Amino acid sequence: MKLILALSILFLSCIHGVSSDSRFFTAMYSLGDSYIDAGNFLIMAAAMVPAVPVVHDKLPYGMTFFGHPTGRLSDGRNTIDFIAQEFGLPLLGPSLLNDSDASKGVNFAVGGAPAIDVDYFEKNNIVQFKLLNNSLSVQLGWFEQLRPAICNKTETS
Repeated sequence: MKLILALSILFLSCIHGVSSDSRFFTAMYSLGDSYIDAGNFLIMAAAMVPAVPVVHDKLPYGMTFFGHPTGRLSDGRNTIDFIAQEFGLPLLGPSLLNDSDASKGVNFAVGGAPAIDVDYFEKNNIVQFKLLNNSLSVQLGWFEQLRPAICNKTETS
């Protein structure tokens, strides 16, 4: 929780003084866990059903703003949705859906994603069940795979 607060303060200090109609921001890419997941957990869990229980694909999730479930672990928008709206960017779609326009941004966050790699938990018998492989390093890997398309380059450096 302290890390989330520290990162939020850092982010806010970076954008302090930047107006919402600023043309400096043309895209946004997010990494994280359930606080900003836009549906990646549902996509990952679908491959493991019924091993992973899923409840946020039904109402009341998404009820307040969207009127239908969206994969977000809330009844409406999440934090990253409000930030995108403030900067005039579209709401970020889940990266695993593969139908989002990556040039405007993508949401790599997955509900329950740990900062530490999943193999650490399994190797040390910390959990008694199979974890989804969605740690921060995995999300960064997804971003690296998408980077050539975002940057219009054929190679990554």
